Amino acid sequence: MATATIGGTASPIKHLISVQGVLTLLGFVTGVAAIVLPFGFIVHFPGKDYDVGVLPSLAKLVRGSELELEYLLWLVAHTPLLLLLLGVPIAAAYLLWLLTGGLAPWAWRTGYALAVLASVTLLAGFGLLVYAEFQDDGTLQLQSVVAALCGLIALALGAWLVRRNRRAGLPHTLNALIAVQAVYVADALILLVAFIPRNIEEDKGSFSIAGWRIGALFVFLTLVIYVVQMALGSLRKGGTDKRVGAPT
Repeated sequence: MATATIGGTASPIKHLISVQGVLTLLGFVTGVAAIVLPFGFIVHFPGKDYDVGVLPSLAKLVRGSELELEYLLWLVAHTPLLLLLLGVPIAAAYLLWLLTGGLAPWAWRTGYALAVLASVTLLAGFGLLVYAEFQDDGTLQLQSVVAALCGLIALALGAWLVRRNRRAGLPHTLNALIAVQAVYVADALILLVAFIPRNIEEDKGSFSIAGWRIGALFVFLTLVIYVVQMALGSLRKGGTDKRVGAPT
């Protein structure tokens, strides 16, 4: 019995209105909103409210023309926010998979490499932030520890899922997408937990508060969509790693 696969000769509209198609479109909308809208805020003193998000981080990245140590440390520390940009290639790759039934080998290999690179930069970036917090007063906020644990557990589960999928025969095309989504989920969990509204520090009348903006809601929605897509993809049976545009 032939195994039905997404892509091929079926109408592209049919795939776009499938469950995976609808989730992909929703994930694209929420993912872009998470990039454009401010994720959170930090108030260092009463009345001084600073937005935290992907666009402010990108603006700083563009302005940093000289590779000075301070700039490099800033860049590493902001990787958790910058990794929200993964939502764009994830949506694009899913759409390509839905419309063609597969990705070229170089594409899914790039997906695996991107997942590994993003995992390393996420751990390095958040690790630097935790280290800076510890260096500041010799203690760690419980919230930071919980955020780090959430990220590590999510990455470990993602790695297990990718390995399990390959043993089950899931095509690299879909498994590579799941690998990148797993990193996004871990990153989103770290950011959401780290920015739970709280009073960070009190000192002689000045204070520092962190909290969520509307962008955090869209990060959470994107996280939920990706978890559902990862589950549905992992439950698929059959499929091949055909090249994009290959005859069907």
